[in-house]
Amino acid sequence: MRQSKNTSSDTPEWGFTIEADEISETPRSYFLSPTEQEIKDLERRLDVKSIDRLEATLNVSRQAGGRIYVQGHMKAKITQSCVVTLEPVEDWIEDDFDAWYLDKDSTVSFTEAKKNHQTKKGHVEVEVSEESDDPEPLVDGKIQGGELVTQYLSLAINPYPHKEGAAHEFRDDEIEVNKPSELRKNPFEALKDWKSKR
Repeated sequence: MRQSKNTSSDTPEWGFTIEADEISETPRSYFLSPTEQEIKDLERRLDVKSIDRLEATLNVSRQAGGRIYVQGHMKAKITQSCVVTLEPVEDWIEDDFDAWYLDKDSTVSFTEAKKNHQTKKGHVEVEVSEESDDPEPLVDGKIQGGELVTQYLSLAINPYPHKEGAAHEFRDDEIEVNKPSELRKNPFEALKDWKSKR
């Protein structure tokens, strides 16, 4: 499964951040797009041939109890290798996502968000989960917006890209079948023959 969380470094490949202290009850919109170097780093992390376009909009607001709600929308055009022919396969991704940050030091579990990603689509209200496994904490009082988009992009990427019409068909002459004489001999057969000679 494709890596969804940055484990190779403490610094995310896409370094866009939002200061939590800037966030108020009035929703604020942020537009983000990675630099050329960040795109190269993301291509390596996500194991794709190229990221030809990537942008996102984050609408951020502070809710009751100091909770921070992030509602996002991303667009991406990526190129992968066909798992059958290795030819380039282009894919257009457009998706909505959201996240809750609580008490300035943790968020709703990304694992939980992953489970509910599809079921939340079309829902007007977003419930806050109480689970805390695999949290995405604020770092130095900041929301790592680029990392948040990267994680949801990793969910949307097709793990088995196929070029249209590509299919591998096995012919009879491609399948090796061991004949009885070619089968590996039982290691105890030699011992049996030795005993019979005695």
